[in-house]
Amino acid sequence: MRKHPLALYGIFPRTESLVKATQDQERGRISPEELQGFYEQDFRFWLQIQKNHGASPLVDGMLNWDDPFRPLAEIWEGLSPGPLTRFLQTNTFYRPLQTVGPLHLRADILLPWSLKYFRREEEEWAVCLPGPDALHRHFSSFSSNASYALGLKILQPILQFLFSERKFSTFHLCEPWLNLKTLSKEQRKNYASILSDLPSLPYILHPHPISPSALPFYLELPIAGLCVDVTAFPPKDWKDAPWNPEISLYLGIVDMRNSRLEKEEWLKSYLEMVTQHPFLSLEHSLILTVNIDPFFLPAEIAERKFSLLSRLCSDSSLTK
Repeated sequence: MRKHPLALYGIFPRTESLVKATQDQERGRISPEELQGFYEQDFRFWLQIQKNHGASPLVDGMLNWDDPFRPLAEIWEGLSPGPLTRFLQTNTFYRPLQTVGPLHLRADILLPWSLKYFRREEEEWAVCLPGPDALHRHFSSFSSNASYALGLKILQPILQFLFSERKFSTFHLCEPWLNLKTLSKEQRKNYASILSDLPSLPYILHPHPISPSALPFYLELPIAGLCVDVTAFPPKDWKDAPWNPEISLYLGIVDMRNSRLEKEEWLKSYLEMVTQHPFLSLEHSLILTVNIDPFFLPAEIAERKFSLLSRLCSDSSLTK
């Protein structure tokens, strides 16, 4: 089996030492500077894990993002974190954004803000952000058109700055609510239009699990890659699925929604079936990844799943 590229994305889990340090800082037992040292340890830990497994481009793990939206309220006047809200059908919570006044970008702090929330070093590096659909769904007081436009306004200057000034190479747009079954024809058209209006950059789209029948909509979007959670559907459903050879397939083959380690031989046979697709014989058109953000799992379990994914990417057969 040929070697496949590997990429990771999203919010990584914090190690037990960082979780404890966060609690200690909240109780006044350690200083903010001491807490920052624990964040740095976790950043270095996950960076080395990625390098050990050959992941590219690298990501910072978003360790100081308390949820997918809250940091955006720091850079935009007129945005505020809302009440605690359950994240999909999980035991985690987040604070959706709400508008509390006219939106104004705090351009004077854009650089220090970006350095705080988007770490990178010299290697090829990717950045993860909530996509326009994720943003629009939390502006319920606006019409669909207006809320999509608001999401566009929030993302445009941040994306452009991260690309032109910080030199990020790849942009993951996380869209956990983007489900074609719940979108009207008008909303689908609006979403495609909004993506076209974003700065022309290499976007990797991570939507709600896609059924094979929904692929044609996504394959016409102006994106460089599409993450498909193949754990949500049986292998036979993907055998004759369409594909656009200009879009890289990010195959979410390792499931981060539970702590169970998949059987390696099953993953190997699944991958062999998928790579028989004619479009995927093209170089670098298939990238292996996880199906959702790793932060739902304890750090030690996430690390074991990353290792499983790495073995799946190697040239040799899967053996222990």
